[in-house]
Amino acid sequence: MKLDGNIKFTSTGKALATKTKDAIKGDSWYGKEKIEDTFEKTASSKKTSPSEKAIADFGKRLGGSQYYASSFADANYNVLLHLAAGSVEGPVGAALAKIVLSASQGARYQDPRTTIVDRGLHTIADHCQDSNDGQVAALGHKFSRSPFHSGYSESDASTLQMTTLNTIINGSQGETGQVLANLTKDAAKLMTDRNDPKWLVLKDGLDSIADSPTADADHKLLATLGKEYSNPWVSRYHTAHAQAEVVELLSGPMTGSMTDRICDLSLKVGNCNQVEGAARAFLEDGFEAILANPTSTIAEKKLARKGVEITDNDNLGHVSAAQQSLKIMEQLKAVS
Repeated sequence: MKLDGNIKFTSTGKALATKTKDAIKGDSWYGKEKIEDTFEKTASSKKTSPSEKAIADFGKRLGGSQYYASSFADANYNVLLHLAAGSVEGPVGAALAKIVLSASQGARYQDPRTTIVDRGLHTIADHCQDSNDGQVAALGHKFSRSPFHSGYSESDASTLQMTTLNTIINGSQGETGQVLANLTKDAAKLMTDRNDPKWLVLKDGLDSIADSPTADADHKLLATLGKEYSNPWVSRYHTAHAQAEVVELLSGPMTGSMTDRICDLSLKVGNCNQVEGAARAFLEDGFEAILANPTSTIAEKKLARKGVEITDNDNLGHVSAAQQSLKIMEQLKAVS
C-alpha cells in the first residue's frame, strides 16, 4: 500500500504497544520477543493504521540480527516507544524518517547504526513507493548498499544515509527529478576527494532519475545522457566530472530548448582531457541525445548526424575529432 498524507496513530495501535512497554519495564533484551510479537500484531490488525503497519514493519526488519543483537533490540524498543506514544507528526515519509533516525541513535557502533538506517530507508521506499519520499529513500538505500561493492568506507555510507534522511525530514516536495538531483549533488560533494565513491553516487543518482516513474521527460532524457557518459574507455575521474555537470543542470530550474541544454552541457564536458578520448566520447553522446530527442528540429538532427560521423571516424585522432565536434556543437547551439 502506498502511503501519503500525514502519519496517523490509532487507539488500538497505541494500546498494543503500551501494553508491551509496561510489561517489559524498559528491558529491551528481556522483552525482545514480546516486542517482535507486538509488531506482528500491529502489522496484521484490521484496526491499526497503514502508518502504524509501516512502523511495525520497520521494527520487524530489525529482528533476527545475530551481530550487535543488543543494539537491534534497543532500536526495536525505541520503535515500540514511538508506537505507544503516537506523538510523531507530519507527512508520513518525514515521520518515518524521524523514527528511523531516533532508532539508530542508540546504537553504540557504526556498523549496526548503518544497518538500522539502511533497513529504515528500505521500509520508507517500500511503503511510500512512487512518492518523492519513497524515491529519495530508495536512492539512499542504494547509497547504503554501495560500500560493499565500491570499497568506500562505512563512515561514508553513514554520512550519505544522514543526508538522505535529512532530505526526507526537511521535505522533498517539488519535481521528482530535481529533488533526486539535489540529493545526488549534495551527496557527491561529500565524496569530493575520492573519485570512485563520487562516481558511484552520481551513477546511482542518475539511474534513479532516469528510472523514476514520476520525473518529467526532460529530467529523464538528460539523466539518460548522463548515464551514457559512463564509457568503459573513459576514466572515472572524467566521468564523474561530466556527470556532476549533468546533476548540476538537473538540480535547478531549466530554461531554453532541450537541444540548447544538451549543447551547453556538451560544450562544458567536451573541454576535458582530449588525449584520453573523453571529450570525443562525451560529444558523441551529446549528438546521439539530440538525435533521440523528439523535439529536435530537422536542421538540428542534420548537424548532430554530421557530428556523429566525425566522432565515429576512426581515421581521426582524439584531439582532431574533439576539436571538429566542438565546432559542430557550437553550430548546433547557434541554431537551437
